[in-house]
Amino acid sequence: MKMKFRLSVFLVVFSCALVSLAQDKERDCGFSKYKATRRSHEKEKMRVAPEYPQFAKEARIQGSIIVKVLLDEKGDVIKACGLTGHPLLWDVAQKAAMEWKFGTYTSSSLNNKNAQVYRVTVITFNFNLNQQ
Repeated sequence: MKMKFRLSVFLVVFSCALVSLAQDKERDCGFSKYKATRRSHEKEKMRVAPEYPQFAKEARIQGSIIVKVLLDEKGDVIKACGLTGHPLLWDVAQKAAMEWKFGTYTSSSLNNKNAQVYRVTVITFNFNLNQQ
């Protein structure tokens, strides 16, 4: 029991240091190599909620996680990257974001009709110990 508590305390202290480092700068997440034709608040067709990890519950880690997602023209998430919030929750939030589905978007509004269309948007996940 004491070992679990010590491990939880260590994780909280260590992760707080990671949080401050990660939130100091905007993350590109490798999205700059894609030509995003649209940045918007997309209408989602299917949502998937992340599972709250047991280690995070035990360490009392909670808060909002903002995940930046890259969408293709079919509305599928092709890349997800945690931007803000506790880094130990990014992985589960990113995995859940990869399962989301958004509406389609065609290149008909672009000059180049054969252009690959990418969109960038964000998803916010809330991890709250009181709601579990």
